[in-house]
Amino acid sequence: MEHVISEKCIVSGHSSSGVLAAWLGSNAPELVSSVLLEDPPLFAVTPEEMQEGNACFAWKDTFLTIHSFLNQTNETDFVVYYFKNSYMVSLFGGLKEKVVQAVETFRNNYPGQRPRIFWIPYSWLRLMNSFDCYDPAFGETFYDGSWMNDIDQEAMLKAIQCPTIYLKAETNYGKDGGLYAANTDEDAKMVQDCLVSCETMTIKSGHDIHYEHPDFFISALKKLQDKTK
Repeated sequence: MEHVISEKCIVSGHSSSGVLAAWLGSNAPELVSSVLLEDPPLFAVTPEEMQEGNACFAWKDTFLTIHSFLNQTNETDFVVYYFKNSYMVSLFGGLKEKVVQAVETFRNNYPGQRPRIFWIPYSWLRLMNSFDCYDPAFGETFYDGSWMNDIDQEAMLKAIQCPTIYLKAETNYGKDGGLYAANTDEDAKMVQDCLVSCETMTIKSGHDIHYEHPDFFISALKKLQDKTK
C-alpha cells in the first residue's frame, strides 16, 4: 500500500482477514479510504468463549482439528487427517467413510494435489481444497488464544474513522446448538456500535459471502466507493 498503490484505497478482509482489515483501518488511516469487514470473528474469540455451550463451528471443525493434528505423528497429510477427524465430515453420515477413503486414495496417488473426486460436489471440497495453502500454526493461535494478544478490539474498532461496511452472515445455529456463524447477534451489535461510520448489511449465507452471493458483495464495495468519492 505504501510502495505500490501509493494512494488511499478500500481495504476488504474476510473472516480473520476482516480483523486485519479493521487493524489497518485503525492503525494506518493515511492509507485507508474505507473498510469492508466480511463476517470477521470479533469479540467472542477467546478459546473459552468459543467453547461455551455446544461450542461454535469454527472451534469444533477447524481449531480443535488443527490442534489435534499438530500433536500427533501418525498422519503427516493434514488434508487426509481433516477428512478423517473433522466435525464437518462427521456430518456426512453414512457417506463419511466412503469420502475419507476416496480422499486418502487420491492423495496417495497424487501427493500435494487438491482432491478431485467426481462424485463429491465441488461445494463440499472447495474450502477443504485450500488446506495446502493454509499454515496450521495460524489456526493454532486461535486454539491457544494468542491470535488476539494485546489487541483491544473495542478500541481498535472505535479508532476507525473512515466509512465502513460490516457484512454479516445471518446468525445460524446447528441442531446441536453450536454457532454456525462468525458472530452472535450480540457481538454483531457490539461491532456496529463501536464503529463511528458503519453500515451493516446482513444476508442469509454461509461464511463465504463473497463466494455464495457475489452480487451482494460487489454491491457493498460499490457502496463504499460512493461513500469515499
